[in-house]
Amino acid sequence: MTPPVLTTNTDWMHQFEPNSTFHLVSVAGCLLYVAVCAALGRWWRDRPEARSLDLFLGWSLIFVQLYAFAWRWLPDNFELHEALPLQLCRIVSWICAIALITRAQWAIGIAFFWGFGLSTMGFFTPVIRTGLASPEYWLFWMAHAQIVGTSVYFIVVDGWTPRRRDWVIGLLVSLAYVLFIVPVNLLLRTDYGFLGAGHSIAYDKSTLAGHLGEFPLRALWILLLAEVWLTFLFLMARLVQLIKRARKRAVPA
Repeated sequence: MTPPVLTTNTDWMHQFEPNSTFHLVSVAGCLLYVAVCAALGRWWRDRPEARSLDLFLGWSLIFVQLYAFAWRWLPDNFELHEALPLQLCRIVSWICAIALITRAQWAIGIAFFWGFGLSTMGFFTPVIRTGLASPEYWLFWMAHAQIVGTSVYFIVVDGWTPRRRDWVIGLLVSLAYVLFIVPVNLLLRTDYGFLGAGHSIAYDKSTLAGHLGEFPLRALWILLLAEVWLTFLFLMARLVQLIKRARKRAVPA
């Protein structure tokens, strides 16, 4: 993959270019949101405001997704390959909301593996091409900031670490997503999850998917790489946990 070269973009209102100054500013804004949420969560961790913050973040995810769904179904905006809430990032947004509102462990696990594990790719290789004047720009970056922010929130605020059960669930739901979405893409001639036969800006050489060949080989590569990456994240998280435990035992009483 060719190393990205930072370029300038003079039309931020109408055009987004990957590896541009605009791209860098967009990612910085997302990271600022993630940092603020994590900092507030740590500050309020043992105070009554902590639960209110959970609920606020969870319902804000739902609000953004409902707005996105309604906006994409307006007659002037409707496109079948974008209108259905079947992209992985849109599905995990709802799971992140469930995790924050209910604190269900299965949802927190998927939020970690699909959020921190997979949705961070949107920061590095975004497929958005519209600028500040388009709601699509804001929906894309807000959703990715919220998704990644949720997984970081649980790690920083609660010290959450994935269990073996969370890892297995992450692998199984990823496999289930592929098995579900590939037939849907073939039936509708869409390309949700980059797992269809379509051709779009998602497959230029600025993205990982653009280097994985044509469908169906691309779908197999995406599944394999995702499962390997999720396993790597699980092992690294467990390694960090073991190091922390060893340090605590090494501290004299």
